[in-house]
Amino acid sequence: MKAEVSTVGIIGGGQLGMFLAQACQKIGLITHIYSDTDDAPAKKYANKIIYGSFNDHKKLNEFRKNVDLLTYEFENVAIKTLKQINKQIKIYPPISALEISQDRKKEKLFFSKFIYFKSTYLDDFFSIVSKHEEHNKCPFLIQNVLVDLSISFLQIKHLKIGTIEI
Repeated sequence: MKAEVSTVGIIGGGQLGMFLAQACQKIGLITHIYSDTDDAPAKKYANKIIYGSFNDHKKLNEFRKNVDLLTYEFENVAIKTLKQINKQIKIYPPISALEISQDRKKEKLFFSKFIYFKSTYLDDFFSIVSKHEEHNKCPFLIQNVLVDLSISFLQIKHLKIGTIEI
């Protein structure tokens, strides 16, 4: 049996939360926003907004009781709190993804599994930089990422990273 979702809880009321609430509104879903600030952009499209600390376990637990599905718009949410809440409601993206995004070492290790170098792109960049060497006195990071996000997964389609110091 498929569960019905009519109310989406969004932890974070910033710009991404606003876009998510707007998208939910367009398909007839009710949105409840949990924000730590009263000037949250997401309140423009939210059906209900609750204010509190992102580390307030008790308040976040009360928030989850009024939604069918829970998500978050940024990575600075207390994992310990979400793990407790996750026992009563599904949270997307999964908490395992949040744990990776909160730890830069884990994040680098995770993404290093998907990084590859494509020399033709880097060679073109290096030749351009070397022609203008006198103007470029700082390190460079080349990054081109095309990411598909869905409610429950992150799929990397294309990623190129390289560095150069002049």
